[in-house]
Amino acid sequence: MVRGMAASGWSDAGTRLPGWLRAAGFRTVDEGERPFWWQDEDLFGQASYATTKAGILGLTRTLAMEGGRHGITCNAIVPGIIGTEAFHFANPAMNERIANRTVFKRPGEPEDIANAICFLCSDLASYITGVQLNVSGGVE
Repeated sequence: MVRGMAASGWSDAGTRLPGWLRAAGFRTVDEGERPFWWQDEDLFGQASYATTKAGILGLTRTLAMEGGRHGITCNAIVPGIIGTEAFHFANPAMNERIANRTVFKRPGEPEDIANAICFLCSDLASYITGVQLNVSGGVE
């Protein structure tokens, strides 16, 4: 629903969202990809990327506040380095340098992200809303 929303629809998205999600029994979890503050000497020209991710985190907090009165939670997953297909296509030397920044000296697995999402969507997380959950191997 959000992907196909016209620009004019965003002005009342906070009003529409509770009905959409409550009707479907959903919780929302945004994915902020890697932390927007991630720095690497091999990366440059990241202003648009950082701005977009900061916007997602701001939207997450706003939706958490607006959805909370309807019993809807909204949180963001902020993945660190995850061993996805795209990760394995990148420069191996750069991947190793980046992965070595984590406490575990390796990239995370896609299942690590899936597990965090499952937790946030479970009843165990019914009082958690508006947070950024870093699944980043200790890189904060």
